[in-house]
Amino acid sequence: MKKTMKQKPNLPDDIDYPPRTIDWYEKWRSSSITDNWSQPQWEFMFDTALVHANVWGSGNFAMLGELGKREVQMGLVFEPQKVEIDRLNSPLAKIKKKNKVNIEKGEEMACKTKKNTNPSKKASKSTNAKSSKKSK
Repeated sequence: MKKTMKQKPNLPDDIDYPPRTIDWYEKWRSSSITDNWSQPQWEFMFDTALVHANVWGSGNFAMLGELGKREVQMGLVFEPQKVEIDRLNSPLAKIKKKNKVNIEKGEEMACKTKKNTNPSKKASKSTNAKSSKKSK
């Protein structure tokens, strides 16, 4: 069982964090997500604050991916409505709508062809016609 901290710690004061990182940290610190964090989780948060400061204080936007991964590991989630809207507007959803195909179920939704293009079905139709003529 992990030992949680009684008080949420402040950012270490031996580093000059940019104001945006201080605001970001305070939002995390005041969030209920961090209520039961252990010391190692707070240490991870301090390391993540350094990444945040590198991105927003130094302009090292190449680290945005790392920052995002760390925030997800710390519990950052988005509202389900936003995720659903994004899913419905995704490139895959647009392709499915354009082609009128329900890919999840593997079914055609509204695709209709005028003539049969499957040669095996044509062959079976002509075979059936020949056999009905022979039986007469």
